[in-house]
Amino acid sequence: MVWHIVVIVGLTALAGAFIPLGGLLARVEKIGSDWLEQEFRHFLIALGGGILLGAVTVVLIPQGQESMGGGAICHSGYSHGRPAVFPGGANTRAQAP
Repeated sequence: MVWHIVVIVGLTALAGAFIPLGGLLARVEKIGSDWLEQEFRHFLIALGGGILLGAVTVVLIPQGQESMGGGAICHSGYSHGRPAVFPGGANTRAQAP
């Protein structure tokens, strides 16, 4: 129990330490040519957008499935709610127990 608290506090402190580090990194005005600066900015925006999209997806998909009665992905007896991209997904018939 105590070890879990130490790990949580340590990871929280580590995450908080990156706030001033990001501030120091933001003070750098010019990182190279205009092309490199534009590509770096594009990379950061795409990374941030991907992280936000992933976080929203992780939170909203399970909530949506629960509000629709559980198996929102597939109600027709196929695949027990697994999407088609996983083995045994929507293209295979569910086995009767």
